[in-house]
Amino acid sequence: METAIIIVNYRTPWHLKLCLESVFKFTENFHLIIVQNKPDRKSQRIVDDYKNRYPNTVEVITHDKNIGFVDGVNSAYESAIKYDRVCLLNSDTIVTKGWLNEMNAEMDANPNIVQISPDSNAFYPTPRLWRLVNKLPFGLKKLSKLQASIAPISSKDKHTYRKVEEFWYFPGGFCNVFKTAPFKHLGYFCDPNIVHGYWDDFDLAYYLRQFGEVGSTNNAYVFHFVNVTFNRISEDKQGMKDRLMQLNGLYVMDKWRERLTSDLHQINKDRLLEQSNHYVLQMVYQYFALTTVNPEFIEYIRTLPAKEIGEKFLK
Repeated sequence: METAIIIVNYRTPWHLKLCLESVFKFTENFHLIIVQNKPDRKSQRIVDDYKNRYPNTVEVITHDKNIGFVDGVNSAYESAIKYDRVCLLNSDTIVTKGWLNEMNAEMDANPNIVQISPDSNAFYPTPRLWRLVNKLPFGLKKLSKLQASIAPISSKDKHTYRKVEEFWYFPGGFCNVFKTAPFKHLGYFCDPNIVHGYWDDFDLAYYLRQFGEVGSTNNAYVFHFVNVTFNRISEDKQGMKDRLMQLNGLYVMDKWRERLTSDLHQINKDRLLEQSNHYVLQMVYQYFALTTVNPEFIEYIRTLPAKEIGEKFLK
């Protein structure tokens, strides 16, 4: 069974090259769709090279402007929906041996799984050495690639599949595999009302929970450099970034208001108190607080205020 892999790239040529090298070294039975958002020359050369070398495996979709992660993923919908499973893979990742086979094997063994993610360094605190490396100028920062081979942080538990029980936990947005059947009537994978790429991962998993279980497996491992594209945002747009994160979050909470209310009532109160600082629960509480104090706030959120900000943010 082939899996469609979607990679959205926006000016990350160095990371993209490492990602593609690892994908073609460690992956079997896949169709790769590379979405180029306003490609830079270096990224274009890399993508052209892989397209020429693997014309039957690589498909390229190019946009003359940066349309963001969500719209970038959705632009690959018509091609990817032909496959039973899709993998969303960030361009700032390095995959390892058996990564996709292991996730697919878990899904084959348990047909109730609708979405799964691998183990990754992104789930654990970054050691001090690599935090220092990440603060260096970009040329020296490239040493960070050594972490993927020298000291990748991973779970101590091996050969383990974990069902993600509580709704505020979900598969990693940088790499996850999901079944396409639940999307065949939608016409998209990521909600197009979510601007750019904040809260799309929570929304995707929350949608899929209606059709089965979501989880992760330590049998698969993907290294993630974390927020490479977002960290390229200029300082004058940081305020817009924070605003987009908040507005997207409020939109998603409003979208799932009834389900969230039901889920919250089913969670043990001590557990809710224990997890009250989790950022998803913080957004849930913020949404309900704002709409309780001012019911008109719901209508404001439903006008999709993030759209206007997003147009300026993505220029």
